[in-house]
Amino acid sequence: MDPKSTIEKLADRCVLCGLCLPHCPTYRASHREAESPRGRISLILALARGQLEADATLALHLNNCLTCRACEAMCPSEVRYGRLIVAGRALLREQHRGDERSRAMLLGRDNLTGRTLRGAMRAYRASGLKPIANRLLGDSVLGRLNRLVPDAGMEWPLPEFSPARGTERGRVVLFAGCTGRVLEPGTLGAALRLLNRAGYAVHLPKAAMCCGALDLHAGELAGAEKAMSRSAELLAAYDADAIIGIASGCTGVLNELESWLGPEAKPLTGRVHEITAFLAEQDLGELQATPPEGQIAVHEPCSQRNVLRGAGCTLRFLERLGIPATPLPGNDQCCGAAGEYMLTHPESADALRQPKVESLQEQGIRYLVSANIGCALHIAAGAREVDLVAEVLHPVVLAERLLAEAEREEA
Repeated sequence: MDPKSTIEKLADRCVLCGLCLPHCPTYRASHREAESPRGRISLILALARGQLEADATLALHLNNCLTCRACEAMCPSEVRYGRLIVAGRALLREQHRGDERSRAMLLGRDNLTGRTLRGAMRAYRASGLKPIANRLLGDSVLGRLNRLVPDAGMEWPLPEFSPARGTERGRVVLFAGCTGRVLEPGTLGAALRLLNRAGYAVHLPKAAMCCGALDLHAGELAGAEKAMSRSAELLAAYDADAIIGIASGCTGVLNELESWLGPEAKPLTGRVHEITAFLAEQDLGELQATPPEGQIAVHEPCSQRNVLRGAGCTLRFLERLGIPATPLPGNDQCCGAAGEYMLTHPESADALRQPKVESLQEQGIRYLVSANIGCALHIAAGAREVDLVAEVLHPVVLAERLLAEAEREEA
């Protein structure tokens, strides 16, 4: 992508109508034009045309954006705001070196550094040192990151290939991403078993892959394109009917790979699916779960609603399995996780999370399911801070748990 030409090509689609303003989290909080999609597009266009200097103030306004893309989902002019903010940040990085910060997802690198970090994270999670680290690190970035690390036990290793249970209906590739094997091994295992139950054989690539989302959202185009290209090459090598993502944020990027990479990603077009959306459309036959005690609420990540346009799919998936659930109030508003935003903008991220935590508390929610790991970790950290009993987990983890219970009861 050439940032300037992309900006010139796409920015003029915005007719400055302002219909996006009430949907933007940062505008709702500040009521400042520069913190709105319309305002940021004007700033980006002025930067591209040399009418505005790339300085710290401009960087602040562009980096305050959560890239939730709520504006894009409702825009009557179909402005491609997601591409515009990436292009704007890329141009900003070219011209404003003071904004240089590494956001590389080292956990996803298939090299010695990546493998060492993944091994260290697994060892740390099993060590029981997290409470001590919490006290030592306090409210620093590392402290916030430490509080996000889940306490759940490990599920390792997982097979590279897992056959379907019963008659095979098809074969899929399960995309773990750079965080999945480290922070969500339980989700990966549950997804694998659930897909097997539904009649699908599952490939789980051993090679580390990163979708490139954090680099992309930071405007680090070289790093993003390298990660995306590697993932596209590795995934295209599998003879599979579908590519299944367990994190809606990663899946949203994979779903748009052709628009970023061109023809090399064409083999993946139309084959990428977020797991609850995929299973909600399948004939799950006699799979029926035992409903749990306690209320279940569904959180819909912005990437699921606004990028994948999958509003309601997690509810439909759970309903297909006989699991009653209700939407979490305020699903149309970002929870504040937004990739690394919850680390770099702690006050704003926590303020956006607060209504979610209050809803859990007021409604006595026992289980909150979310299809994106960043959102789940962020909300779970907020729930722990006020000692809520709500368990925050991926929908497939809850579904697989309840299906296993039903199977044991039947036996």
